[in-house]
Amino acid sequence: MHEKNKRSPYNGVISVGSKSGSVAVRVGLVLFSLLFLFLISRSNVEIGFGQTGLPNLKVTNVTLKTLNNVAIFSVDAPGDTINIFADIANTGTGVAQGFDVQFLARREEDQNFGSTSYCQFNTSGGGCTNLTLQAGSSVTLFGAFATKDLQAGRYIIRVVIIPKTVAQTTVDDDILETILLIGVSSPEIHPISLTFNPPSPAPQGSLVTVRVEIENTGKPENPALQVKFEYCLETATCADADFRSNGFSEGVNGVKTVSSQETTGLSLAQSIVVTNVLDTSGLAPGRYLFKVTVIPIGVTELDPNNDDISTRFSIGSSATLNAKCQISGEITTLGTGTGTSQIDNDGTRSVTMLYVASKETDGDIKVHAIQQDKLEDAVSTDPCPEIEGSPNSINGSNGTVNISTFTVDQKTRLLYVGLSNGVLWVFDVDQADRLSSASKQLTGKSLLSFSARQASSTSGQVFVGTDSSLLKRVTVTRSSSGISFSSDATCVTLSTGAVNNVQVFQGRTYFTSGSSLQRIDETSCDSRSLATVFSASSAIASMAIGNVVYPSFSSTRIVLGLENGNVHILSSSGNNITNSPVNVGSKITALAINDGTKAVATQRESVFVGTVDGKIEAIQLRSPSLCETQFQTQTKQQINVLGVYRPSTGSTVTGWVFAGSEDQRLYVVDDNCGMVQNALTTQGAVRANMLVHETQGSFGPEGVQVLYGGGSGLYETVFPLP
Repeated sequence: MHEKNKRSPYNGVISVGSKSGSVAVRVGLVLFSLLFLFLISRSNVEIGFGQTGLPNLKVTNVTLKTLNNVAIFSVDAPGDTINIFADIANTGTGVAQGFDVQFLARREEDQNFGSTSYCQFNTSGGGCTNLTLQAGSSVTLFGAFATKDLQAGRYIIRVVIIPKTVAQTTVDDDILETILLIGVSSPEIHPISLTFNPPSPAPQGSLVTVRVEIENTGKPENPALQVKFEYCLETATCADADFRSNGFSEGVNGVKTVSSQETTGLSLAQSIVVTNVLDTSGLAPGRYLFKVTVIPIGVTELDPNNDDISTRFSIGSSATLNAKCQISGEITTLGTGTGTSQIDNDGTRSVTMLYVASKETDGDIKVHAIQQDKLEDAVSTDPCPEIEGSPNSINGSNGTVNISTFTVDQKTRLLYVGLSNGVLWVFDVDQADRLSSASKQLTGKSLLSFSARQASSTSGQVFVGTDSSLLKRVTVTRSSSGISFSSDATCVTLSTGAVNNVQVFQGRTYFTSGSSLQRIDETSCDSRSLATVFSASSAIASMAIGNVVYPSFSSTRIVLGLENGNVHILSSSGNNITNSPVNVGSKITALAINDGTKAVATQRESVFVGTVDGKIEAIQLRSPSLCETQFQTQTKQQINVLGVYRPSTGSTVTGWVFAGSEDQRLYVVDDNCGMVQNALTTQGAVRANMLVHETQGSFGPEGVQVLYGGGSGLYETVFPLP
């Protein structure tokens, strides 16, 4: 149940500049700039100004031409010299000075590009090094590529900007490639993608459009094609005899003939799309393997062994609500970790522990500990099976106290719980048979946010943001005699307000205060390393940090969700990347990042955003943009929490988010803002963080297991992967 709202088109950003009217004004501006730079150089503060004043270099076009100025992408044999033209634009707002441009080439079979650059000069005069480009300007560069001594084959021509000392808003568009075929005597036609509408899982009885994209990477030709569509129900390994084509609307026995007039794009270095519609009324619910085979008619291909493509797709199999057991109060927080359990007198075993925090009707706060394998036998109406000493009341009869932050550090096997009265509780996750804890009063005000790191094999450190403008670091030691507090240090005292959204990331501790993003060195706990990274236009409500992964490097992304609805996506230096910020139109209540730390090919790095009025957005981290069609729940109630599914190798999903709402429902949305399946209704508002885990089957990733709370009910649902 939801509403979809069509967006207005994005109209771009207008940059307004001005010229000073007198020499005196210009001199004054220069002196002011020098004074400003001097003051900055004397401080430890870094200031993020967004993308204002920064260039952004972009390769916008690469064209190959003959000596007669005819555009081509293929030559019959080695021998000709090919001219390469590349357009470079500065789409930023600052001058780019001192960058280089290289033209590189490699045969497709080779692993690396050679060191030779074929770039020779630019149309503005000069060469291809130490270039300068004003904001809003572009330049065309030229180079000659001799093919005389080359082997026949498919070559990749790469144009790459070498920024050197040029700081840009993004490096995502510094490379552009094109293909040159040399002496390729035959076409090479094969499918490159297979997609479905509606997406998996499709309701049984629905009409599913199967879409295959086909390209020609060989000699330019556009023959007629025979395209065969078929499927197999995956009850076991699918052999050739197990595939069927019943239910497809076009073709005979699933084979659709495509005329040469319809394949013209294959001779123009363009891909084409062929579709067929499947009526699923006669298909049993389950997981299917779909296969499409493309056979060119009347031609011999370079490689006849890559003519088919396969992917999995589910029909009629959607997840259902699975209530596991009942907690005594409303579930507010969840955590999981690995502990050690005694097996009678036979030693120990490693078990997965589930920690649940609840708010009781009398205002009491409890922490519950459950061995997760014992949930398999739990009955939905029964109390959850807890270990000895669980639940543990952590604030007695004081009904005014709430849990404000909660995190498990798996490396040190410690659970940290922060309360609104300034008390820190620490639980021993390693003791899986009995709940053991210790507490310490840190401040007189609320502990708002935690981020933990390992200090040694038996001790951990937790950075704590407080409502009293303090960033503290507490060192905790776990031993056979229990938990002890080794130190309690104040790292930073601010004048800007409460310290929130604390996150340790790659050697630095980031945190927010009001509209300011700041950081210190991770290990120092020293205000002398304090730096202001970014100053926002509104109070920062939430933050997430992750990586965008490229073939040879990764780039940090810091995502800030503001109370005014802006989402800023920053580089590590605190600058907005191109197209940032974007605005989701409402106060942001939740952020969750699907970053590229695993470098999985099927993953699309994005950040999911939940709002106070029930919107769920997916914003791409490489080039920020909103979904074309917005997702909003029908009730328009607040999205409380988001849990992200990060795909592993073999998954057909690029990214899902599970959204817990105040309307007592769990929503599942993909990174195109499309609903994966109908929402699941719980017995109460979904406010606790979710635990998301990928399940594996005999064919690879099979489903996504989500553990979540709704009211006092603990739920576990497995969502099948397509």
